[in-house]
Amino acid sequence: MALPVINSGLAWNANTQRDFNTNGETMIFVLGGAHMSGRPIGFNTGGISGLQTSYWELGLSDEAVSIRPNFRFQPLHINDYGGTKGPPAEMLWMGGEVDIEATLYHYDLKVLDACMAESMGGMTVKGSSPNTSGYLAGQYMNMPGIPLGNDKALLASGNHYISILLASPQLNFEWRFPACYMTGPPLEIPLSTNASMVKVNFRSIPYASYFGGFLNNIISSGKTMFNHTFN
Repeated sequence: MALPVINSGLAWNANTQRDFNTNGETMIFVLGGAHMSGRPIGFNTGGISGLQTSYWELGLSDEAVSIRPNFRFQPLHINDYGGTKGPPAEMLWMGGEVDIEATLYHYDLKVLDACMAESMGGMTVKGSSPNTSGYLAGQYMNMPGIPLGNDKALLASGNHYISILLASPQLNFEWRFPACYMTGPPLEIPLSTNASMVKVNFRSIPYASYFGGFLNNIISSGKTMFNHTFN
């Protein structure tokens, strides 16, 4: 069967042919802002070696990690079609977000605590590594209304969004979500005499800061919702 030809007359790359795609076991790595350096999900302190910033292992998923993009559109109605009562003449792409769900069976409780704290706008940190107890013990959540990004660049000090990397050692097709937070309900932890498997829910957005004040415009162009870049 001949390869399809696009309008420019160039053939599709032969590597894009269909095949069976098996990701294999999926390790979920997480990385926080610079204020987390030396603590759970902080960079340059552990995780994958050799990267400019080091991710921490959150855990392995018991089953498939679910990735659900939610694309948003706005209909453009015209009088010739009956206005808003008729069909749209065009659809406007309005961005979107991605929901990530997983059930972890082998995970780090301290890293999970750090993800919870960052998703609540950050908390006073206790402990210096994922093996130190008491990360959330006796701490208070921030007052409602605090922006998670705090008008900071991703991974900068004070930015509480979490970067997630879904490893793909078998398929070699990683998923990276630069700006994530745990969405409600963020997790479910069944405590019993058996090993607890934790259901976690993250959401990735195309984060854009307001560049110095809410009176300025938030620019959406050039933002990343997800990609397949390892580093």
